[in-house]
Parts: sequence; structure tokens; C-alpha cells
Amino acid sequence: MRALLLTVLSAALLCVMAAEMETADAQFPRSARSGSGELLSDARCPGGLLSLESPRGDLVCLRTESAKRLVLRGFEPASRDALLEIYRKPVPRIGATAEGMAAESNGFAVDMYRILARDGGNVFFSPIAVYLAFSALHEGAGGETKEQIRRVFGLEMDEGDRRAEAAGLLSRLEAHNPYFGMNIRSAMLVDDGFEVDEGYAELARAYGTHVETADAGSGDLARMMDRWAGHATRGAITGISGGAAGSASVLASPAYFEGEWEGWFPRDVALPDWFIGGKDGDASEPDFMRKLCACFYLKSDDIRVAWLKYRDSGLSMFAVFHGSDGYGPFAGKLDEIESSLTAERVIEWASKTSFAADLTLTVPQFRMLSGSDLRDPLIELGLADAFDEGAADLGGVGSGVHLDGVVQKAAIETGWEGSVQPWWTSTNFNMNSFIALPQFFFVILDDATGTILFMGRVADQTTEFEPVFLR
Repeated sequence: MRALLLTVLSAALLCVMAAEMETADAQFPRSARSGSGELLSDARCPGGLLSLESPRGDLVCLRTESAKRLVLRGFEPASRDALLEIYRKPVPRIGATAEGMAAESNGFAVDMYRILARDGGNVFFSPIAVYLAFSALHEGAGGETKEQIRRVFGLEMDEGDRRAEAAGLLSRLEAHNPYFGMNIRSAMLVDDGFEVDEGYAELARAYGTHVETADAGSGDLARMMDRWAGHATRGAITGISGGAAGSASVLASPAYFEGEWEGWFPRDVALPDWFIGGKDGDASEPDFMRKLCACFYLKSDDIRVAWLKYRDSGLSMFAVFHGSDGYGPFAGKLDEIESSLTAERVIEWASKTSFAADLTLTVPQFRMLSGSDLRDPLIELGLADAFDEGAADLGGVGSGVHLDGVVQKAAIETGWEGSVQPWWTSTNFNMNSFIALPQFFFVILDDATGTILFMGRVADQTTEFEPVFLR
């Protein structure tokens, strides 16, 4: 009886497919098949019909609505036109320029990145988190301290307008979303020997900065810092106080991001790929995720930029590498990217990406958990007085307050939960290709404003690739 039922169901499905295919005006001979699932640039259909490949390998021409229905039953696009028509989605464009708070923060982002990347290795940090914390501090500063903060962070906006933009950005990013989570809020933790102004503590909340006092001498301040970081990052970041032992006043920034891509990389297309020049010069074999997709992409001179959108979030990652195809002796040279890196150029790359219906996308799985005391880099950028007990003018924060340190610990992971539009899983290196090997630069942007939320470089792919944060 079960065999009879399966036969009837199979016959019914074939009848449905046959009905859908009655609209076909042409059928390609089998010799036109790619034989490997590659897109066929010569698979043209008359009269605006779309070419699809059936599960048996037959190529047929169908009207758009019929093609979309059959794709759900195992048919696949067999031409660029078909892939473009079936899967294209409206995509908000990144503006050609960043304005307001985004322009200020992005300028600081590149300045800080240059210092953090100077010694090589992997880099990952959140410039917007530091910018927001110091925007709050700017409103509690006076004299030369206030002027130094203004210069380092490019603060030219009216303070009220900046505060409103900051609150709006935080509200939008923290709206409930099952597909991503992040933290760009900071905490200013001050020894209870100082008296913090209650009005300043209230003002700082608009910038996502939590101000609290505790007994630094007893270790309460450090324990509070660690508890707060763990809560803010869903347990992904702990032990942030390690770089601030004995400090009486610390800005703590646990920057954290996990997101689900719009789509995903197919697990059966993960390929080990040799990467030379990692730890101790040894060869390693990290897993690379690869697929052919309909994505946004920029090919300019020796720069390649891939736009990977995060699902239903208004956020995107832009990955950038230097090299004609990702391989060769000059491929992936980060110094070629970084030597001319500006905030304006980052936005220009993002705004100039265009739709490619046949992009071969190859990205490694990677995760980073990095910690930095930003005190010295900030002093190098010109922010000295805030850290000097005798020179600090932070009377709006509290009497006698100065900063001992600025600690940021940042976490990110990329893995199976994504890419963009995973509707094609074959590889064709004769078409456009983006191969993030062996080194690449990336930013995570807020699409609406062009604000750089996170920024980094992958220079050492010989790290652990076991999933940690993404579930």
C-alpha cells in the first residue's frame, strides 16, 4: 500500500511539473548542458523566457512565474539572466558619502586602525563604541581636555544633534532581531572615592555609556566590569578587567558581534585551502567556504570588494582583498590596501559595488577575540590630558576624575550561518571571483548611515575555527 501511495504521489508531482512546463517554448539539446552545474552564458531563451536546468539535467525555457515555482522543486537557473531575474532582491544602496556622526566616527576609525594594524597580525575593534564613549566624555570635559577630544574624534557637530543621532543609532541596532546580536555600549567605572555628577551619568546614557562607582582597592570595580561585560555580550566576553588592574577610572568597551548572513554557505562546499605564512611560517589548512552566487561586487584595479549582507538587519560586511584573483605572489597584500586607506575610500568601495549574477565567493571561517588597552594609541593620536591626573579637566564628570585606561575587548565569528543568496553551489573561475586568501581587510557597516561599526584585518588564518559564538 505504501509503495502504491508513493507511486501515486510521484506521478502527481510529475503531472504538476509537466503542467508548469507547458509554458516552455523551447528546450535546449542535452549537448548544451554544462555538465557540472555551471551557469551557461549561451543558454538563451526566446521571448523573455528564462532558462532552467531540471533535476535530470534537461534545459528548458519558462516564463518567470513558472520558473520561480519550479526552482522550489529542484530546478536551477541555467543562465545569468535567469539567476538575476529569479533571485534579485531590492537592496538599499550605501550612500556615496557619510555625514554627521558617521563621518566623524569613520575618520577616527581609520586613524585608530592604522595604529592597531602597525605591528601586523589580526585586528578587530569597534570604532563607533570608542567614539560614542568619548562623545559622552567630551560633554563632561573642559579646556584643553575638551579640545583634544574634539580634535582626535573630529567632533564638529552640535552636541545636541550628536546626542540625538547616537540615541537613534543605538535604538535601531538594539531593536529585537532574532538574526543578530551586538554590543557597542561602554561603561565608565570610577572608584567611589570620586564623586560622579548625577547629571553627567544621565547624559552619558544617551551615548550608550553606563557610569557607575565602586571600590577599586577591594577589587569591586574589576568584578563589576567583568560582570557587566559578560551581561552585555551574552557571555561571549569576560575577563575584560585584566588590562585595567589597579585602575581608579576606566572606560570599558566589550565590543561584540554575531549575525546570520542573508542566506548561508552550503556545508558540502567547504574546502580546505593551503595558507602559507601563518604561525612560525608553517602551512595550515583552514576551511574555506565557497559558492557561486548572485552578489554585489566591486572590481577596481587590483582591489576586489564583496558585499555580504546580514539577514534582516540593515548591516553588511564589506570584505576587501588586493590581487587579481586572490592568488599569486602579490595577492592579499594588506599594505597595498592600507597605504591609501581613508574613511572616504571605504565608503566609496561600498557605494560602488554592483550586481554580479555569477560571483564565485570564497571566504575562510574565522573568529577573533582580541583585547586592547587603547590608552597609548589614543595618547599617540593627541589625547593626552584626559589620562594625566594633573592636567585632566573632567569637572563635568566629577571632581578630580581622570582616566587611567580605555580597555576594549572585541569578538566576532564568521561561519556557516551565511553569505549572500546561496542559490548556486558550483564553482567557475572563468567568471568574477572573490577569494579572501590569504589576507583581507573588512568593515561591518550600518547600511542606512554608512557608519563603520566594526573594522579589522585577517592576516593570520592559522587560528581555531571551531564555532564559539554563532549557534
